[in-house]
Formats: sequence, structure tokens, C-alpha cells
Amino acid sequence: MRVCQPTTPVQFFHLLRYPALYSTPRPLIVMTPKSSLRHPEAVSQLAEFSKGAFQEVLGDRFTTRTGHQKITTVIICSGKIYYELLAHRRALDAEQVPLARLDQLYPFPLVA
Repeated sequence: MRVCQPTTPVQFFHLLRYPALYSTPRPLIVMTPKSSLRHPEAVSQLAEFSKGAFQEVLGDRFTTRTGHQKITTVIICSGKIYYELLAHRRALDAEQVPLARLDQLYPFPLVA
């Protein structure tokens, strides 16, 4: 079984495309409100739909300009709360706090 909460349209596309590409049947539970897919910042490039695959964890692409020495805290979140935290981080100008998105909740992604 997989429990997922995709945060971008391309993640949702690859998540739904996965059972068609692989013959192993697994139950899929998707917990995504439609409002998060209509969010102005939840956008994907057209090239991402044809290339790539579902990613269980998405790193923060906005804090890459800051040095690793300035990072004080990493926040791991999922779903719609990511966009709320992103707006709050911009309001506080807290670029030293990266936001990691956990799009697959179960099974928990393991890093080898």
C-alpha cells in the first residue's frame, strides 16, 4: 500500500501513471485537497511531465542560494501546509530555514 500527498501537478501525474507503467498492483491512497493543486505556486513545467518520475521527498529549491553554514533548521512537511510555510518564510525573510516536502507518507522513504 502507498499513502501519498503530492504537492505539485507533476507529482500527482506521475503518481497516477505509476500503476499503468508497472504491473505490480498496490493499493494507493491519495490525500490531496483540490485547493492545493490550484494554488498559484503549485506549478510544473511541461517538460517535467514527459521526463522524470514520482519523488517521495522533494528538497527546497529556494534555499540553494544560501550557504550550508547559514542553515539552522530544516522543516519537513507535506501537502498544503508547505505553501503556507513558504509564504510565512518569505514574510519573515528566513532563507536559512529550508522546507523539505514529504510526498509519500507510507511506506516511509528510506535514505541509503
